[in-house]
Amino acid sequence: MDQGVKDPFAWIAPRLAELKEAGLDRGLRVFEAANLPENVVDGRPVVQFSSNNYLGLATHPRVLRAAEEALKRYGAGSGASRLISGTQTPHYHLENSIAKFKGAEGALVYGAGILANLGLLPCLASDKDIILLDKSVHASLYDGARLSGAEVRRFPHGDLARLEDTLKQVAGLAGRRVLVVVEAVYSMDGDILPLPSLLALSEKYGAMLVVDEAHSTGVLGSGGKGILEHFSLPWHPNLVLVGTLSKALGTLGGFVAGPADLVSWLKNSSRSFIFATALPGLCAAAADEALSVIQDEPERVARLWKNRHILANGLAALGWDLGRSATPILPIAVGSAAQAVSLQQHLWDLGYYVPAIRPPTVPAGACRLRITVTSEHREDHITGLLGALGGKP
Repeated sequence: MDQGVKDPFAWIAPRLAELKEAGLDRGLRVFEAANLPENVVDGRPVVQFSSNNYLGLATHPRVLRAAEEALKRYGAGSGASRLISGTQTPHYHLENSIAKFKGAEGALVYGAGILANLGLLPCLASDKDIILLDKSVHASLYDGARLSGAEVRRFPHGDLARLEDTLKQVAGLAGRRVLVVVEAVYSMDGDILPLPSLLALSEKYGAMLVVDEAHSTGVLGSGGKGILEHFSLPWHPNLVLVGTLSKALGTLGGFVAGPADLVSWLKNSSRSFIFATALPGLCAAAADEALSVIQDEPERVARLWKNRHILANGLAALGWDLGRSATPILPIAVGSAAQAVSLQQHLWDLGYYVPAIRPPTVPAGACRLRITVTSEHREDHITGLLGALGGKP
């Protein structure tokens, strides 16, 4: 480069140095096998407690066989957007299966969970409307709310009294739709949404309620059907569910489940649906088979929760603070980024991989190690981790 021309990327190096100094720089770890408890990471054998493959379905023989058969028939990619020629038979079957599994009138499949969130909220609200977000919702929900152009207000995590105060102020304003956005299971805290209370508020104030089921599908309810089954509730007319196929279902993709008219509206107005190449048919076929496996093998959900209780009780006995966790997501609070990184390294040295969660994912001072346990962890995996955490640095 000519010495007289300024490097337009010179600003990056100082920013990276600042991240490193604050203990916030990140890198990628390479996993050499399927996302199961025993793995080889960066060339080192470890037991990992970091995967969202809650039921081990990413390697289930039936799921793999469905993907393989679809790969041979439909190829590795869909070749076009859903509205052009990208909708294949597996998409059609999967959407029917999701609607039935969730008890909804209809469902629509997206290429990823984040695309579903980015595509849904701008179709439910515009610049004349109001979106009320729990402060702990996933970044993609916040981004979707901003894309809508609506007035966005955030309420403290789980504070339904504050939410109702705001609903009293905004409900019934002429020409303004109100949308409440929450998660069924919060991905960094592991707590469960009090859905009955939220549904009552949405009905009382005429608000739409969007619930992200990324970490509850396949996890909550004795049959793994999610938040409604967990609370033994039927479908509610104010409700919209959005979720992912990439966690307990073990593949890739996202979905929206809700009223039939909403599904039709999304097909005609959701930009991340209209303008994105369709999810490969092999992923849709794998997810469809995963839904069948969950219903045919309920012991997987039971084993997940057995492992969760063993690990949670063990962590509590060691004095670790699990906060609000009531699910297989078990965050252990440590405080600063430096402390989180130090504990992560301590476990790594002992052969366990548990990721340190730092800002911007969580607020400063609220850093943690986020443990996720699955149905595929053995008792010796769990006791080994507890032993490593019992000798914390």
